Amino acid sequence: RRLLAAFLAQRSSVEQALYNRLKNDLLRRMRRKKQPLKVKERARLLRGTMKEYDARIRELLPGFVPEGSAERPMAERRLGELVVKLEELPEVKEMLQQWKIEALRRSSQQKQERQLSLSLSPGLRVMLRPGGTGNMQLLTRRQVGPPHNPNEVTVGILNDGDVMDVYNKKPSPPLLKLQPTVGVDVGFG
Repeated sequence: RRLLAAFLAQRSSVEQALYNRLKNDLLRRMRRKKQPLKVKERARLLRGTMKEYDARIRELLPGFVPEGSAERPMAERRLGELVVKLEELPEVKEMLQQWKIEALRRSSQQKQERQLSLSLSPGLRVMLRPGGTGNMQLLTRRQVGPPHNPNEVTVGILNDGDVMDVYNKKPSPPLLKLQPTVGVDVGFG
């Protein structure tokens, strides 16, 4: 009876040691891969742990105790629950959360590094050209519209109405000239 009690205590400590080692192996592989383990890999680790359990129990098993007393199915169930419910462990939850944060940080940095922005903003240039020889010039610019895509309006006065318009080949420029513009804003972020 004492031998059986000693064997059961040893069996329990062997199971606990293998449980801890399997847990550490699973966590170490997850850290190395930085992702949850696939089912095949978990099953392979569980099979290896169960083979070691069988070998250690065979060494400890007294001759008078039948092989069925090793409680292998119970040990396999406990170790299997660890493998199946790995994501429910607090260490794994923390690891998964950390990886999500790192992935978000990396993706946002990559987006920022490769970000190219092109903004086209229409505008209008209004020129008033009264008579004179061009010795007075006033120009003002204002941005109008939403701040994320402003449009520009330019109003100018130039007193060169008595000077020949060389571009249009006319004796004098028009009194009021409207000219549409397009502002191009290119940004590399």
